[in-house]
Amino acid sequence: MRYSNNTIKTYISMIKLFFRFHSQKDIDKINIKDIELFNDQYIIKNNFSSTFQNQLINAIKLFTVIKTTNT
Repeated sequence: MRYSNNTIKTYISMIKLFFRFHSQKDIDKINIKDIELFNDQYIIKNNFSSTFQNQLINAIKLFTVIKTTNT
């Protein structure tokens, strides 16, 4: 996988934002419902674009792949 530096920076900031939102929950316990909650209570509530939403989903997917590979 090859990603540009800008994409990497964007994904890192997205993941940080997502985990800050779920700071009370263990990373290993986060599931699809938590992603939906973030989408509803943060992305939609704040009127972020569909591009923002797609970037977040892609960042979470990549994080999951990396985490699974390194475990």
